[in-house]
Amino acid sequence: MITKQILKTRVSKVVLILTFCFLSNTCFAEETAVSNNVVELTKQIMDAKEIDSCFPKLEELKNIYIKEGKYSEFVDFLKSLIAKKDAIAPYANYYIALSRFEHIVALEEKQDWNEYFSKVEEYRKDIIDYAQKAIDATTPQNSVNILSRLILWEFHRQQQDAFVEQSLADLMNSVLEFGKDTTDTKTLKEVADKLLAADEKNKSRQVYKIYVEKISASQVKEKELKDIAFGFFNEGNLELSEAVYDSYVERITKSMSKTQLKNSLLELAKLFSYKDSGNNDPIYAESIFKKAEDAFGKNFFNQETMYLRAFNLEKAKEFEGAKNVYIEFLNRFKDDVNFDKAAFKVGIIYAYVLKDIEKSKEYFENLAKKEKVSPQAISSLYQLGLLSQWGEDLDKAKEYYNNLLEKAGDDFAETVNLAKERLSEIEQGKPMENNQKVFLDAALNKNNPALDMKRLGLKVSPSEAKPGQSVSIKSAAYTPESGCMQVEIQYVWAGDLAGAKPANNSSSLDIAYPGAGTKVVCLVETSPSGVIDYNIDFADIY
Repeated sequence: MITKQILKTRVSKVVLILTFCFLSNTCFAEETAVSNNVVELTKQIMDAKEIDSCFPKLEELKNIYIKEGKYSEFVDFLKSLIAKKDAIAPYANYYIALSRFEHIVALEEKQDWNEYFSKVEEYRKDIIDYAQKAIDATTPQNSVNILSRLILWEFHRQQQDAFVEQSLADLMNSVLEFGKDTTDTKTLKEVADKLLAADEKNKSRQVYKIYVEKISASQVKEKELKDIAFGFFNEGNLELSEAVYDSYVERITKSMSKTQLKNSLLELAKLFSYKDSGNNDPIYAESIFKKAEDAFGKNFFNQETMYLRAFNLEKAKEFEGAKNVYIEFLNRFKDDVNFDKAAFKVGIIYAYVLKDIEKSKEYFENLAKKEKVSPQAISSLYQLGLLSQWGEDLDKAKEYYNNLLEKAGDDFAETVNLAKERLSEIEQGKPMENNQKVFLDAALNKNNPALDMKRLGLKVSPSEAKPGQSVSIKSAAYTPESGCMQVEIQYVWAGDLAGAKPANNSSSLDIAYPGAGTKVVCLVETSPSGVIDYNIDFADIY
C-alpha cells in the first residue's frame, strides 16, 4: 500500500519532469520562431527588387542578433549577404560598422577585458573601414550615408582622436544637404538626439529645426503635432519639444477660437512653468505667457496665473521681470492671499538685486504699517532695520528692531531672534555679524557692477514647504582657474537660516524652518582675491 508521503514524493517528481519538458519545449519553440524569423527576413531581402526596402528588414535582423549579444555572428551573417547580393553592400556595411561599435560599448560595460583587448583593434578597424565603404557607395541624399557618418563621428569622439572635428564637420555638411529634400524625419531626429547628448547644442538645434520643419510641413494634424511635442517633453528632450510646440502654437493661433487659444496657451505655459523636480523650462513658459499677453492683453491673467507668471520668473532668476509682474499683481489684486508675499519679494528684489534701497523701503514700510500682522510684515521691519544698520543709521535701526519685537509678541521666533542679535550688536557697539555684513556689502555696493548674480547659482528646493519640512539649499558655484593651483573657495551664508551656522566650506545645507513666512537665503562666494559673486533665493513656508 502506497503511503501518503510516497505518493506526494512521486507527484512532485512528475511535476518536475513535466515542468522541465514544458520549459524545454518553450525554449525550443522560441528558438525555432527566431530562426524562422531570420530565414523569412533573409528571403525578403534576397527577393527585394527595391534595395531601399531592405533597410528596415536589416534593422529587424540587427535587433534579433543584438538582443542575444551575437554581434560577431551578425557581422558574419551580413558578410554572407553581401557575397550573395552585392547590391545590399552599402546597407550591410553600415550595420557591420554599427555592430562593431555597439559590441565595443557592450564589452566595456560588461568589463569583458579578455575579448576587449584581444579584439578591440580589429573591431575599431572594421568600424572605420565599413562605415567608409557605406559612405563611398552612397550620397548625402541617402540615410545610410548620414548614419554611417554619425557612427564615424561617435567613434572618433569616443576615441578622442585627431579626427573628431573633421568627422563632425562632415556629418553636419551631409545632414544639412540630406535635410533639403528628405522625408526621413527618423534619421534627422536620431542625428539631432546624438548631437544633443554629446552637448553639441547649436548643431543639434540646427538639425532639430529641419526636423520640425519637415513634420510641420507634412499633413500631420494639430492634435498629432501636440502629441508629438508632449511625447518629447515626457522624454526630457525639452529643446525638441519646444521647437514642435512653437510650430503647434503658430498653427493654433490661426485656427482656434479666442477661448480655445487662451486655454491652450495657458495649458502650455503651466506645463513648462517652474517645478522643483521633473521637466520644466521657466524661460520657455515665460515666452508663452508673453505670447498670451500680446494676443489678449493683461486681462488674460487672473490672480492665479499672474502670480504663477511672476513666481516662474523669480525661480528662473529673471528677477527684474518677476518684480514687474509682482507689481502688476499687487496693483490688480489687493485682497489676494499672496499679496504680502508678493510685496515682500518686490522689496527684496529692489534692495538686493537692483540695489535701489529707497524703493525697497517703500514696500517694506507699507507692509510694516498694515494692521494685520503677517510673517512678511515682521520680516519687512527686520529688513528696514538691517538696511538702516548697514547704512550706519543706528538710531533708526533700533527703532525698527524694537517695533518688530513689539508687534511680534510671542510669535515669529526666527525673525525675533535675528532682530535681537542685531540690537545686541548696536547696544554693545559691535560690528554687524560677519556673514551678514559680507552679503550686504556685496549686494548693496553700487561701485562693483561685476557682482551681477550670474556667476553663482543658488536653488532652494522645495521652493514651497510646510513648517518642519526639510528644505535643501544648494549652490552652483563658479570656480576660477589659477593655472594648476586649486583656488580655495569659501561660501558665506546669510539671511534666514533658522539659526543654522554652516561652515564656510559648505556649498549646500538642509534646513527645516519651524515657522511660516517668506525666507530669504543669501550666499556670497569668495576666494583669496575677494568676492566672486552673490545670489539670493526664496523659501515660501506656509
